[in-house]
Amino acid sequence: METGIVDVENGYQVQEQLSAWSDGVVNRKKPFITLSREFGASGWTLAQELENRLNQTETKYPWIAYNRDMISQLAGDKQLSKELLKTLEKPVQNSITQFMESVFSNIPSRSEIFYKTAGIIKRLAAHGHAIIVGLGGSIIAKGMPEGFYVRTIAPFEQRVKRIAYLKNVTSHEAEKIVKKRELERDDFIKEYLETNVHDPHHFDLVINLARTNSEQAATMIIEAMKARDMF
Repeated sequence: METGIVDVENGYQVQEQLSAWSDGVVNRKKPFITLSREFGASGWTLAQELENRLNQTETKYPWIAYNRDMISQLAGDKQLSKELLKTLEKPVQNSITQFMESVFSNIPSRSEIFYKTAGIIKRLAAHGHAIIVGLGGSIIAKGMPEGFYVRTIAPFEQRVKRIAYLKNVTSHEAEKIVKKRELERDDFIKEYLETNVHDPHHFDLVINLARTNSEQAATMIIEAMKARDMF
């Protein structure tokens, strides 16, 4: 599925990751991955594959894939939000605060939820070992040197077919869903982040999932990160 829910296991994982971050170890590598995707292009499936693969080699600092629901829950949990910031080194805390103030200095009240969401994304990225799916994560975390920014694409027809299967609807209904969600996502990025998410220059790697599956895409991402000595 493209989205997931925050269940008991996910809550435990987040607490486990937070505990590892709080152990006072500095100067460790803190890579993170952002996954931007065209609607229907297997973003969450790829994120889960990456999480499983990366956790086979890294146990002390677990990798966690974060989707919209998980990040929204973190944004709504004041205590966890504070802890995420508190466990960061002071210069990083300051840089995140400066980013939020510069980007959201004149935001209307209706943007408060996204303001909180952007803050959580920046904090997760700064801690590292996070796979952030959607929500403009690639743009919000842009410029953070330990990030690896990925975009997944697929032909419109293939995405329609996938959504029809996942949602058990007709091809015609799936086509309307894909077009509607694509428009919503584009408008969201333009309104809040004033950029074009389709611009390939935002990304380290753009993967056409018509030519590869999630397992192969995960291998490509991991090998590319290894080549850059990110872990």
